[in-house]
Amino acid sequence: MRIDPKVSRSKIIWTRGSGDWEHGQVEFEPRWLFRIYAGQVDPADPSHFTIAYEREAARGTIDGYLREDDRVEFVPRTGAIVDRDPHGREIVWDPDVAPATRP
Repeated sequence: MRIDPKVSRSKIIWTRGSGDWEHGQVEFEPRWLFRIYAGQVDPADPSHFTIAYEREAARGTIDGYLREDDRVEFVPRTGAIVDRDPHGREIVWDPDVAPATRP
């Protein structure tokens, strides 16, 4: 799983000082900072686990499932999967997109 590449990234801006770069100014604009916590096993289902995370001070959870073909499937509880490769090996997740709802 990877995050949608169209989402803005952190920036470091280095402005040259008067006369040289050594005395310039560095500005940091953080975006999309993640803190990922250790996975937790589901005591009721040994094939299921959860991974908690924080993103921009908001907490979320990703469910993980061990499938019969020895693959691990990750299913975020928020946002939406916005793309996947034809073989099902890679998905692109946008945590800011509202999930589709059925009419």
